[in-house]
Amino acid sequence: MPDYITAKKYATLVVAASDSTATGKSTAEYVCSGVSDQVDINNAINALPAQGGKVLLLEGTYIVDAAITLLSNVILEGQGISTKIKIKDNLNAAINVITNSDQVSGNTNIEVCRLSVDGNKANNSAGTQRGVYFVKVTYSIITEIKSFDCRSMAIGLSESTNNIISNCICLTSGDEGISLYTSSNYNTVTGNIANDAVNQGIILNTSSNYNTISGNVCKNNLNDNIRVNQSNGNIIIGNVCQGGSRHGIQNVLANYNTIAGNTVQGAARYGIVIASSSHNTVNANICIENSQEIHNTYSNIIVTDNAVTYSTYNNIHGNLCRQGALANKPQFGLVVGSGSNYNIVKDNDLYDSGATANFSDAATGTGGAVIAATWHKDITLVDIGTAFVNIYPGVNGEAQQVNFTGYNKYNLIAHVNKVGTGTQSWRLEDAANSANYLQLDDAGAAGEHELSNLNVNLPSWAVGTINLIPKGSSTVAGDDPVFRRFVLMLK
Repeated sequence: MPDYITAKKYATLVVAASDSTATGKSTAEYVCSGVSDQVDINNAINALPAQGGKVLLLEGTYIVDAAITLLSNVILEGQGISTKIKIKDNLNAAINVITNSDQVSGNTNIEVCRLSVDGNKANNSAGTQRGVYFVKVTYSIITEIKSFDCRSMAIGLSESTNNIISNCICLTSGDEGISLYTSSNYNTVTGNIANDAVNQGIILNTSSNYNTISGNVCKNNLNDNIRVNQSNGNIIIGNVCQGGSRHGIQNVLANYNTIAGNTVQGAARYGIVIASSSHNTVNANICIENSQEIHNTYSNIIVTDNAVTYSTYNNIHGNLCRQGALANKPQFGLVVGSGSNYNIVKDNDLYDSGATANFSDAATGTGGAVIAATWHKDITLVDIGTAFVNIYPGVNGEAQQVNFTGYNKYNLIAHVNKVGTGTQSWRLEDAANSANYLQLDDAGAAGEHELSNLNVNLPSWAVGTINLIPKGSSTVAGDDPVFRRFVLMLK
């Protein structure tokens, strides 16, 4: 083994494991013994020149009982999953297997790549034991790492900015798969697999803002597959979330985030949750077969609140929701809960998306209703009569077809010039059954009026496609109202 000064001549230093090949050992500057192998690896890191360099770990298993500690401008590279760093049996103490050296002032320009971390949790019963964990690190890369069986998180950043976590595999973690904590901003997490964690697959927590989480696969995590908690301005795009024991994607107490183009399938509870959060965009997601924990209980997408902090001014549009083929079905395709007011909900494809109904809106001021039919033509109804008559002449009274599929609420608006003293009534009547109608009544004084029913549950007969005819009547037969228009909007 070369002394410290000799090693300084090299920009790359090679470390062999105790079980590396004889050829590999013969070419290595450092050969580990299989006991406290982090000592030799750290010696190699510290032997690099001041400007940094690379420590190359050969194939084999490296047993560690303390951290491998990286300086700025250092690359730690393995040979793929055949390079394994493993926590020793019965360590039962806290350890970050790979971490950075200066967690007060921070480090920069670190890369960890092409190796695996075995947390060995089956043979450890105590201690916070993380795979790769950086604190106050900038402009660094964690890529092509397989981190599995850690008692705590597989890969994590804290107070770290402008880093990349890519193409990693995080499995069976005792806490989260990939974690961004405490003001970890402007990071990119892309192309990773995060499955079977005890907590979330991927989490952004505590003011971790303006991160991009894209193209990841998160399956069967025991908490949410992806959670954004108290973190703003993030982009969650193009991820696949399947199964799990809670929600697919949850955005809680988090604002100005974009959740777009994700596929969420088979979550135990809700597919996508916007909880006590405002000014978020939820767009072009596919949510199917959620509520697998209990039939007809949870929904594909929900906007909700904790009765203290409300979900307002969110934009929920262009999503596709379906019940799917599994035995347990979601209750609704999309739910806007009471108190979650002034959200825009529009252009969502909710066909056959809920066992109870496709859409539930208990809020006020929800925008984005679809205009289903309009009639715009002034007509005076002389001596209107007390029985309902067609407003417009002709055989079908200018009936229009309206498709109620996928909707459960309606807004009906009429403009009239009331001439007369009676209570005048205006309705859209089912052409096939006069007992079915949507109606507005005007008991006011004479003059120009706008009448409306807003956010009203559709009646049970409003199913499928129905021909609706505009009709009117008055309690005083001699009234001569001027009808101006009807607008029917569905939600």
